[in-house]
Amino acid sequence: MQGSAAVEVGSYAAKAVVHLDFSGIWKLVPTLPEAPAPSEAPAPPEAPAPPEYYVEFAFVVGSNRVSDGTVLFVKPKDFHFADPKISVDISAEEAPAPDESKFILLVKSEAFAKSVRLELKDTDCIFSDNYFDLSAGCTKKVEIAKESLEPGLSLSDIRARLTVISVYDIGGKI
Repeated sequence: MQGSAAVEVGSYAAKAVVHLDFSGIWKLVPTLPEAPAPSEAPAPPEAPAPPEYYVEFAFVVGSNRVSDGTVLFVKPKDFHFADPKISVDISAEEAPAPDESKFILLVKSEAFAKSVRLELKDTDCIFSDNYFDLSAGCTKKVEIAKESLEPGLSLSDIRARLTVISVYDIGGKI
């Protein structure tokens, strides 16, 4: 199940409370057998959220996405992660000024990917974002300033050294 809802908060956001009602998505209170006497009544069990539901949120000002994130309704170890089949398209963008040249990475996934981590083997660099969540069908644009790399690294070097992992990849190791 996928869907989205936009919520707009006025200029006094610090004083505003936004209530998101998910009660129609799943049954929150399980059906219990006839209740025992109050002195014998056990605490009612909590109705767990389905283990594949999550919420994605974004803070947008004008057309700029300032911040975003996701929230799972269960512990990550209990979430049913599907193989996100993450793919990355990498291109080079040359600029007249050498300090403005960069590599562009377009990161995509076919299923929700929690805690996607980008890293270059055997070298340091500065990614515009190297740790994020990615919803199915979405694309995340990540940039690497060429000046943050060791001199002489080519597009093929970046492709060969790039590693991408997510919680799905380490699920059996935690």
